[in-house]
Amino acid sequence: MIENQQITLLSQRLRLDVKVEDLTLYADRGKLRLILENLLSNAIKYSPRGGTIYVQFERMGDRVVLDVADCGAGIPQEDRARIFDAFYTGKPAGGHVKGTGIGLSVVMEFVSVHGGQIEIVDGKYPGAHFRVHLPLRAQPVGITEQADAA
Repeated sequence: MIENQQITLLSQRLRLDVKVEDLTLYADRGKLRLILENLLSNAIKYSPRGGTIYVQFERMGDRVVLDVADCGAGIPQEDRARIFDAFYTGKPAGGHVKGTGIGLSVVMEFVSVHGGQIEIVDGKYPGAHFRVHLPLRAQPVGITEQADAA
């Protein structure tokens, strides 16, 4: 999934700081891929040229925690209540292209389907920071076979 963003990362001179524990997560591979792709795409979109994007997967007890953060302007308090609503785009910062408002609503839906939660975290990174909590063994609604996803 990072390879899909390679050209944009290079052209914007963005640096990826990736820390991934060796773990196995049983989940819907396609949905997990879209969660990460949408969060990464947002981080790229809102990062300043030459900035850093942080991606971290780690196990915490019986859960996996995914952090995706950038060093952009962050998410204004007035947008946070609606940021996961379909078609809500907020105010684009720094002249960035406004998106469709679908990405974060899809992330929220796919995280929920896996019995997880997503939150906006403040303080650890300078920009927007999304944290996803997923159970190690998720049985998504409507999925009868589990796929090794990470």
